[in-house]
Amino acid sequence: MASNLLCKGIVFLLLAIIAWQPVLAGEERKLTLSELKEETSVGTPEGINFRVEGVVRAVGVGGHLVMLDDGITIELLELLSLPSGTRPGDRLVIRGENSVVSRGPVGIRVGSTPVVDLDGLHPPASMTGKVFLTEGMRGIRMEWFNGIRDGELAVEWECGTEGAEMARTKLDASVLFHRDTDSGEAVAGLQYSCFTAEKMTVLPTFSRLSARKSGVVKELDVGVRTRMEMVGVIYEGLIRVPATGIYQFHVRSDDGSRLYVSDTPVSVVKVGEEKVMAPENALDPETVDRWVFFEGKVNHVARMGNRLEMEVAGSSQTFHVVMADGYGLDPKALFHKSIRITGIRKNSGILAVDSEQLEVMEADHKREQLLTRISEIRQLQPDEAAKPRRVEIQGVVTKVASRSMVVQDATGGVYVHYIPTGPENTPYVSELWRIRGRTGPGDFSPVIHVDEAVRVGDGPPPLPVQPTRQQLASGSLDAEVVELEGVVTAVSENELHLLTPGGKARLDADHIHDLPTRLMEPAEREALVGSVVRIRGVYTATWDPATGIALPNHLRLGNASMCEDEPASEDPFSAPFVKPSDMLLFTSHPSTLKRVRVAGQLLSVGPQELLLFDGTSGFRVMARNPPALVPGDQVEASGFIQLGGPSPSLLEASARKVGHSPLPPPVKVLAENLPDQKLDATRVEIAAVLLSDTIRQGERALEMRAGSNRFVAYVPAGKSKESIEQGSILRLTGAYVGATADRPLSGSDSFEMRLNDAAGIAILKRGPWWTPRHTAAVIALLFFCLVLAFFWVTLLRRTVARRTSELAVEIEERELVERHRAMENERSRMAKDLHD
Repeated sequence: MASNLLCKGIVFLLLAIIAWQPVLAGEERKLTLSELKEETSVGTPEGINFRVEGVVRAVGVGGHLVMLDDGITIELLELLSLPSGTRPGDRLVIRGENSVVSRGPVGIRVGSTPVVDLDGLHPPASMTGKVFLTEGMRGIRMEWFNGIRDGELAVEWECGTEGAEMARTKLDASVLFHRDTDSGEAVAGLQYSCFTAEKMTVLPTFSRLSARKSGVVKELDVGVRTRMEMVGVIYEGLIRVPATGIYQFHVRSDDGSRLYVSDTPVSVVKVGEEKVMAPENALDPETVDRWVFFEGKVNHVARMGNRLEMEVAGSSQTFHVVMADGYGLDPKALFHKSIRITGIRKNSGILAVDSEQLEVMEADHKREQLLTRISEIRQLQPDEAAKPRRVEIQGVVTKVASRSMVVQDATGGVYVHYIPTGPENTPYVSELWRIRGRTGPGDFSPVIHVDEAVRVGDGPPPLPVQPTRQQLASGSLDAEVVELEGVVTAVSENELHLLTPGGKARLDADHIHDLPTRLMEPAEREALVGSVVRIRGVYTATWDPATGIALPNHLRLGNASMCEDEPASEDPFSAPFVKPSDMLLFTSHPSTLKRVRVAGQLLSVGPQELLLFDGTSGFRVMARNPPALVPGDQVEASGFIQLGGPSPSLLEASARKVGHSPLPPPVKVLAENLPDQKLDATRVEIAAVLLSDTIRQGERALEMRAGSNRFVAYVPAGKSKESIEQGSILRLTGAYVGATADRPLSGSDSFEMRLNDAAGIAILKRGPWWTPRHTAAVIALLFFCLVLAFFWVTLLRRTVARRTSELAVEIEERELVERHRAMENERSRMAKDLHD
């Protein structure tokens, strides 16, 4: 029995050897493109012998990129060169002998795998690569460029293969040759071509540029360049390999460089022509790895080296588009343009060769009037939405109400005013509907008034968005499906308060937007506090009706569902212990939604927080109902970590006293070293000048100046000494408190101090008795006297003027009386004389 099994095993082994004999002998293997792609994961320097055949779907203008279709799949191949005149429809046979096949940035490198790829702008850098070479003359190509400043290029090689050992030595003129164009013989030196461009940050596609200078150089000499900066050089020729083996090349360059050494060039031969097939619609889900087209609007475009990457949104789907060669395309000119792209549809998006597969669609006035993407509706201003604009969209129903529904496509969500006429046209969540109608301004965001609504089928629900802090504050996700993950801090029948990684959020309920907690028993809701939940639904912003401005972090969720990920701990102090200094380490980053336990000494009790210090670093604790604590107490706290401030903070924390010890000695801080966020929540000693001494919200506030910095030092009420003269120099000892985004300090202050009592105030030098306040009082008194004098003088002048006027009248009256009397006397005398 055993001998029979042994014989069968021997026979099977012989058959396997016979079957694999061509491979073991290094003979050519006919591969499909899928099999060729699998070879890219081998990663050995020896290379393979292969034969691939397919039809060209597209060819790059640069002459080294080709889309090849073997009838099963389509792949982008990168070769060093293609036959002149290669065009779509050509049937090519690609053969390689000892050719390395590798994965490139966007496709498969066939015989074009660089031994060393040291591309990009960088200071002098080194890199090493290996390649299998057989004895004789082998092809070599070096691409190099210098962006700015000085350039450098040096290459060394060595071989460690037994029988072909060679010490590491410079790649010099003794082994470098090129083919003479007339005789075809190998002659000394490398052929070079020099190129220039306005901006080089990576190695350009040299076939797209025109050479400024060409010639022959003995070795890799960057001195042949035509200028110092923004210049590139290609060196091509032959390298004489002394013996067969695996050779290691060492390249040092500034800036980028790429070295190619091939044992045998890949051959590309045209063997026929076929009819050019029209591309299929990329919206068909069966078109993965097929030749497709897609029409849409460019919402994002960026250049990544020589590639161009875009996000193109269509009427019902958005694709990530990668263009392998983006030469000649201006990203700014493509932004917000409607385009038609042709390429291979991959699971990751659409892959195109170059600009030949991109068509910018001419603006059509009628077409522009029809909005086909929800993102276009959401971008409308209220006056634009009120015009109205015609709409034809298709999306998944995410929420249904008696007189409306919410529909979301790949670009966003929108409220739709729709009243069904019967059960046959009643929408349900997760159905796919096509909507035709007109836009309206809505109460907060644009809406659609339906003219026609048709159920298309069932669609997958949209993936929920994890809202950021800014999105929660602005309400920009209105009508979109979101998912909030957070710790429940408070809950009632109509409200749910969460602590999320993006900050605090409040969810409200009304007759349309229900909360999953509404039907819970009070005890069940109470038990939810402290648990980690995920709640998902259609985001509805809460806004001020008078202004239309969203209320920060207030929202409602339609069609809401909730999942409790982690129940509240019965003992919060059973959470894992973390050192405050470790909170900032990447390897120890705890989640914002994971409760941790910390310990430290209490430095100060603030109105909203406890400042603790563990001997090496400070941190803050926002405690809920903290016990009576005094500075010096050893405190243990359990809560949820928040990073991003001057020091780590523990939110929604529980705290307890575990001991008491003297406060640590303060850190003496000079005025020129202020402000310093590293001092946050630590005990410091600062000398500063007193500017004012006032009472703010029941606390004594000392406004101080240390150098060019102003800050306020707070002392608890009832623990202060007598007032201190302005201008006095004080030495303050207390806790340093830096400003945070959530709690900015008064004015432009970047920090403040919190003193435990008046013992933290030491007067180094009293200010002068005669203070600016006294000067102001004297000036005020003198001014008051001056005003009184002015009024007295004015009143006196008025009295003198009145009395003068009265005297003038009296004098005039007396003069009249005297004249009258004189006249009477004269008259009497004359009468008497006549009588006599």
